[in-house]
Amino acid sequence: MSNYYIVKIDIGSKQKYIFSSNRLKEIIGASEIIRFITEDLGKEVLKNMGKKHKYFTKLDPHGNVVFEAGGNAMYIFEDEKDAIDFNKSFSTFVMRNFDGLELLIVMKEFNIKTDRIDHLYDDMEELLTRKKGTRKNQFKRVGYGISKICGSTRKPAGYCIKDLSEDKEYEVSKESRDKRDFYDFIYEKKGKGFREYTTNGKSIETIHKEDEELLRDCNGFDFSIETDVLGGEEGEGSYIGIVCVDGNGMGKKIASFKEVYRERFKKDCTKINIEYIGKFRQLTKDIADNYKNAFKHMVEKLCKNYDCYSKEIGMKKEVIEKHILPIRPLILAGDDITFIANGKIAIEAAKEFIVKAEQKEILFGDKPYHLTTSTGIAIVKKNFPFARAVNLATQLEKNSKKKLKEIKNGLKDIDYEEDYEVSIMDWQVSRGQDTDLTNMRNSNQTDQVSIDKSGMDLDLMTEDIQTAKPYIVRREGIFFNKTVKGIEKNELLDKLKEIIPYDYDHFIKMIHEITCSGSKTHLQNYFRSMNSSREDAILFATKYDLQRKLDTNLDIQILSKVTMDAIDIINIYQGIEGGK
Repeated sequence: MSNYYIVKIDIGSKQKYIFSSNRLKEIIGASEIIRFITEDLGKEVLKNMGKKHKYFTKLDPHGNVVFEAGGNAMYIFEDEKDAIDFNKSFSTFVMRNFDGLELLIVMKEFNIKTDRIDHLYDDMEELLTRKKGTRKNQFKRVGYGISKICGSTRKPAGYCIKDLSEDKEYEVSKESRDKRDFYDFIYEKKGKGFREYTTNGKSIETIHKEDEELLRDCNGFDFSIETDVLGGEEGEGSYIGIVCVDGNGMGKKIASFKEVYRERFKKDCTKINIEYIGKFRQLTKDIADNYKNAFKHMVEKLCKNYDCYSKEIGMKKEVIEKHILPIRPLILAGDDITFIANGKIAIEAAKEFIVKAEQKEILFGDKPYHLTTSTGIAIVKKNFPFARAVNLATQLEKNSKKKLKEIKNGLKDIDYEEDYEVSIMDWQVSRGQDTDLTNMRNSNQTDQVSIDKSGMDLDLMTEDIQTAKPYIVRREGIFFNKTVKGIEKNELLDKLKEIIPYDYDHFIKMIHEITCSGSKTHLQNYFRSMNSSREDAILFATKYDLQRKLDTNLDIQILSKVTMDAIDIINIYQGIEGGK
């Protein structure tokens, strides 16, 4: 047998589908739907076709699964009719049960003796991209002006959902009801109206729960399912953080993997194709597992230090007694990660995830890489529209990627030979409704920012003092320190200061210094001086020896930016291990 038929499954507009609602249970339901479609549904469809769920391998070239990970899946069939039947059964199930989901399926014939599997993967991606751009029915009538409209999806609201936590009934669209029904199916499994899911008339049996895997070593703890719990008490201090993480340079890393096989395909195409499928499947699994393990590490740290921060972030006594974590994973698809957390711990939680994720080296072909990331964190009031908060977090993530690109280009210009792989993190507190990052950072208006609980406000003019963000978040031993401290005494220092952004450790030291009783007043005065003149700021920093206190050689200009970032968030930021 040489001809095979490959089917690839993908989901379009994931974030739009997941975050169209502000009700957390609908968001969780939407996220679980996407995970189920790309990781579990294929098993059910294959089973109902009379086939076993087996991987295609050298030892078993009759298996039907190429991979199921990272938010998409690929299957292989020896018979074209089987591929078509799988496609029909899979898509019919999705269309019947999950309104509004953008399912993308492409199919291509593949000759394992003459065609290269790496080229096939690229071709399938191109087909999916083309399909996204040319899909039909992008504009359709959703109502006739006589029906109520769902507040989440803006579609006709023909269904009722009762929210017991709020003792309210909501009229929603089929899309919103489908998300809520799937949430109930995964987490509740009870009640009169409990919905069964079947393929070809047979009930779905096997669904793994991500929550159970992530909380396996956290006895007694559970993730939050209510936005109110995530945000904490009502009032000015009630914030949530949307965290979007994306892997850096994955295209380059995958290219390293492909390069190993480029010449080998010429020797024995069939053998290398089968080997490539297995190795690539293992690589995608290693990547996904690494990020999930990093998330699990972050969760375990939150559990371990629960008593240190739970009261400080405004969690209610009855919530603390139930050991509800102020965090919730929403997307864990390979290197595409999104989670929501209490706004006060969102930055520190993200830092824990980032550092853990890049500690382990993953082998791409014969070249090891750390899985560095770019991260954006939108910190907003808990009733802020999710879709807009995610949009802001995505802008911040892209801003982090942009900064990393600038660093690499700058180092290249000064002939710095080492390959600079590092994680970058950016965040923004939104105290209004604007979510345009450029407007928020370049505004010349005066922002009122509270510096401490005594009620003192500072008028921060953002015209002359810019943020130090994004920051480098470095694992222990990364050569950022070596780069800066080792070259401080030579002619490259000034250039490096322009290229290398600011270290997250500088921000943390500034936070600690501000909250230290002996220096808080001095730093408040320092910040006022920055608004009057640069000369005064230099004199003040010299008088109070701020560079020594912060253990840094940062010049005054950089110090002022880090100070602004710390003061901007001083009343929101909370360390996981207690204190600032």
